[in-house]
Amino acid sequence: MGRKKLFACEINFDEEQPIKSKLLSMFSTNNIVNCFNENNVDSYSEVYDYPNVKMLFKDDELINTINSFYNNSLNITLTAKAMFLHRNTLNYRLDKIKKIIGFDIRKFEDAVTIHNLIVIHDMLY
Repeated sequence: MGRKKLFACEINFDEEQPIKSKLLSMFSTNNIVNCFNENNVDSYSEVYDYPNVKMLFKDDELINTINSFYNNSLNITLTAKAMFLHRNTLNYRLDKIKKIIGFDIRKFEDAVTIHNLIVIHDMLY
């Protein structure tokens, strides 16, 4: 199965800009929104209707799980402890997220995609 992309854009940098600064600016909220706008997406519905994304945002338990997973640096053990869950319960929830939207939050690239989706959702709704 190939990688899925919600949207793609080009971010231009000054050649003199340090690499750390480039990386941080890539993931800034402004760049995410600008990227979203650059792709002529007239409404958020194109992304929001991405397979079963609506279902994910309606499930507060899964959204809280995602947020906790990010707050604990994508670490299953720390997240399970913070949420007072057994590791298997947390893995079950992470599998459920993957089943719903097709992205595995345990993989960094997919975690970034899900994070961007949540940022855009929070800004627009």
